[in-house]
Amino acid sequence: KRGLFDFECNLPDVAASPLNNGRVYMIVRRPAPGIREVLKSAEFSVEEGLVGDRWFERPVPEPGPEPGAIISMISQRAINIIDCEKQFWSHSGDQLIVDIDVADDNLPPGQRLAFGEGGMVAEVCAFPHVGCADFGATFGAEARRFVEIPNWLHYRLRGVFLRVLSGGTVKYWDVVRKV
Repeated sequence: KRGLFDFECNLPDVAASPLNNGRVYMIVRRPAPGIREVLKSAEFSVEEGLVGDRWFERPVPEPGPEPGAIISMISQRAINIIDCEKQFWSHSGDQLIVDIDVADDNLPPGQRLAFGEGGMVAEVCAFPHVGCADFGATFGAEARRFVEIPNWLHYRLRGVFLRVLSGGTVKYWDVVRKV
């Protein structure tokens, strides 16, 4: 496992993420506890988020995400700092791993994103996405501390929650653009 110094040295790569017209690097469905399916293409709906994901079966801590915030998305550059060998990306807990700047000044709450040509449009939610116990168990205590360091919170290293506004198909390598 890498340490805080290693993570901090790689922050410039996160800051260099595309501001718009990024790419979908990974789509991950979690059909059951501990099970991850890396998909080349997936359906998203307003009601379910990623169709077939177990989001609704999980207990939601109080205060929980705002209504409809059922997709979590992380920057591939941030997760790459933590797991540069890509062994556990699918276990980050995020359904979408993308290469776009998820920092709060680039994707403020309410910013809409279109994914590819399949019709899916989502909105960035205000509820903060922070490192949970599962994230710490997967990537280690140093990684969890890294994503929660106050000076770096604006990078949103743990990603963002999204609300699906219009369902559709998302594919690996689809363009992610602000709308």
